[in-house]
Amino acid sequence: FGTDQYQLRSATGLVRFWTLAFLGYTYLEEQRAVLLAAGGDPGLTIGQMRSHQQRRHRRLLLDWIHDRFTEGLTPSTSTNSWLPSGLSLCH
Repeated sequence: FGTDQYQLRSATGLVRFWTLAFLGYTYLEEQRAVLLAAGGDPGLTIGQMRSHQQRRHRRLLLDWIHDRFTEGLTPSTSTNSWLPSGLSLCH
C-alpha cells in the first residue's frame, strides 16, 4: 500500500489510514476468495493478488480505450467524452 513513506500527524489521520488499509486488504481477500472458488492457486498471497488485480485493471482500461477508439474517437475528441455534459478537464 506504499506505507513506507507515510507519516501520521493526528489521531484522525491514523484512523483514516488504517480504515483505507483495512478496506484494501478486505478487497484483496474477497477477490482472492473468488479466484480460489474458480480453481485458483490456494497458496496465492495478498501481494500476488494485488499484482493480479493491477494487471487485470490495466487490461480492462486498455480494452476500454481500444473500444472507444474503435468507435471513432480521437485523442482530441475523447479527452472529455466520458465527463457529464458541461464539465471539462481541458479548455
